[in-house]
Amino acid sequence: EIDTRDGSYIGRVKDDMKRLIQSFRNAFRGVATVFRTEKNMRIHLTVTVLVIVFGWILCISITEWLLCLLCFGLVFTAEMVNTAIENIVDLVSPRQNKLAGKAKDIAAGAVLVSAIISACIGLIIFIPKLWTLILSLFVHKIIFRYNFFFNQNLNKNLNLNFQEL
Repeated sequence: EIDTRDGSYIGRVKDDMKRLIQSFRNAFRGVATVFRTEKNMRIHLTVTVLVIVFGWILCISITEWLLCLLCFGLVFTAEMVNTAIENIVDLVSPRQNKLAGKAKDIAAGAVLVSAIISACIGLIIFIPKLWTLILSLFVHKIIFRYNFFFNQNLNKNLNLNFQEL
């Protein structure tokens, strides 16, 4: 138990709030540290931004947004846990050690699995929408060319008909 200033309920609540605020500060410092120091985390962030941009452009559904958010969280969390494990292993075992290497490889494998699963979910969400967009642009281009050609011929025919009058 932590001693409170006056031993009252309000004093305990204040101490609890201070500890809670400090734990949030520590957590945010950890998130900032991993983004600042880990190249892979910045790569994941770049992919996340691209997914958000394409999701907005392609008007993905609420369910698809939720799946994307879960994937973002899964990959970011796996990368942060991997970084924490690597740091602990480096601290405990500064020299090369087979068991330490195995722990690092397994943690890195967890990131890989989460990234592959997230990529598969992303492909399931985005490929049909991109395919529809590409086909609509292609079909629109064909129709535009056909209409342009048709309208030119129609105009020539109309001009001939007006000249005959």
